[in-house]
Amino acid sequence: MSGWWDSETREFEEFVLRLLATLPGGEDAEDMGYEPFGNFMGWQEMKMITEMLDKIEYKDDVAQLIRDITQGDAEEDEY
Repeated sequence: MSGWWDSETREFEEFVLRLLATLPGGEDAEDMGYEPFGNFMGWQEMKMITEMLDKIEYKDDVAQLIRDITQGDAEEDEY
C-alpha cells in the first residue's frame, strides 16, 4: 500500500486513516488527528467488510448486495 500511497487523493488517504483509527489498535491514527467513524467496528465487523468487498467484481454485485441487505433474503447471503 505504501508504494502507491503518495499518488492517492487526500480524500482516499483520509478515508483509510479514519477507518484504521476506528479499529482496535488505531490509536496512532487517532492521535494524528484522524477521527474514527465511531466505536462500532471491531475485528468481526472488519472481517465481514473485507469478505464482502472481496466478493464484489462488478457493479451488479454491488446492486445485489444492497438489495440483499436492505430487503433481506430468505436464502443464505453470498457475501
